[in-house]
Amino acid sequence: YWLGDYGFTTAWNSTKGKGVTVAIIDTGVNGSVTELRGAVTGGTDVSGLGSPDGQTPVGDPDESGHGTMVASLLAGRGTGEGSGVIGVAPEASLLTVSVAFGQDTGAEKSNDEQIAEGVKWAVDNGADVINMSLTRNTRDWPESWDEAFTYAFEHDVVVVAAAGNRGSGTT
Repeated sequence: YWLGDYGFTTAWNSTKGKGVTVAIIDTGVNGSVTELRGAVTGGTDVSGLGSPDGQTPVGDPDESGHGTMVASLLAGRGTGEGSGVIGVAPEASLLTVSVAFGQDTGAEKSNDEQIAEGVKWAVDNGADVINMSLTRNTRDWPESWDEAFTYAFEHDVVVVAAAGNRGSGTT
C-alpha cells in the first residue's frame, strides 16, 4: 500500500532508479537475499569487524539486519506478481558500507569516524546518493562529518539522513 500511497508507483512512470547508485551506510547489506540479488554492486567494511565487501552484517545480532532491511525497502527487486519485497527504486544499484554501531563493539574507530570514512568511500566509489538511516542522540555532529558531507557536496552526491528515527525520541 505504501508504494501507491506515497506516489512511488506514479514515479515509476519516469524512473525505477536505473543508472543510479545508492550507498547504504548501515550495519551492512546481505546481498545474497532473494530480493537483493544483483542489486549490490560493491561495498566495504569500515568497522574492521565485517567482510571486506560490506555484505556481512555487523553488530548486535538482533539489530544487524537493519542495513539489509533498508536496502530491501530501497532497491528490493520483488520476486513476482503480488509477492516479495519491491523497493522504491527497484532498478537502482547499491553500494554497502558496514558500520559497527553502539559502544563496546570492538571496532577500532568510533561510529563517528566510521561514518565519515564511509561517506568518503561511497563518493569515491561511484555513489550518486548516500543513505544513512541512522541518527544521533545529540544536537550536533562531529567535525569529521562536516568534512565528509562537504566532500559529497563537492562531488554532486546527495546525502539523505534519518531524522527522528529513535523510538524513544532524541533529547
